[in-house]
Amino acid sequence: MANLPAGTRVQCLVFDRRKFDGSEARSWASANGHRTGRTVTEGGQIMIRQESPGRFRRETFRQITLDDGVLAVVAVPKREDANPQGRRRRQKKKPFSWNDPVGWLMARLEDWE
Repeated sequence: MANLPAGTRVQCLVFDRRKFDGSEARSWASANGHRTGRTVTEGGQIMIRQESPGRFRRETFRQITLDDGVLAVVAVPKREDANPQGRRRRQKKKPFSWNDPVGWLMARLEDWE
């Protein structure tokens, strides 16, 4: 199995239909630590999306070979610190404290600007 280029993540897995059917493609993806959602068959290929293409820099998409009959579309995320699952991390707001009411107010004013 090929190593991913530095700084990239897998956007989509592409399987050759001559070597895999839908269930075999999902089995391969699962055995190799990838998501196994809905498969899309197009032409001679079976594709399993791993992440939305909108989360990646457009000019960085590349195809690499992972195994015989298995390609991966890889790309660099738009934000390096992005969560691979795509969920946004929320910063916790400073809770109000009677010991530091000015600090709490200043934090709210920074959010307001």
